[in-house]
Amino acid sequence: RKVELVVVSPDGTAPTHVSTEDDVYAQPRWFPDGRRLAYARSRPNAPVETWILDVSTGLSSRLAEGAVSALSTDGSIALVA
Repeated sequence: RKVELVVVSPDGTAPTHVSTEDDVYAQPRWFPDGRRLAYARSRPNAPVETWILDVSTGLSSRLAEGAVSALSTDGSIALVA
């Protein structure tokens, strides 16, 4: 079963599909500013990585190896390696 990660505006419009291919996406966490989303991404035969989505551009960038554990109010991220 494929799990997709999609960001949608509060009124249900403007969906942004974050997920691609057969990767597994989990643990989405919003940054306090509401402009970025951290999430864990796992590819077949590869370690789990944390990625950050910039909602305004729709672009994601790899942050680190490990899964998102928590976000603090100042935007710091705790990872589980």
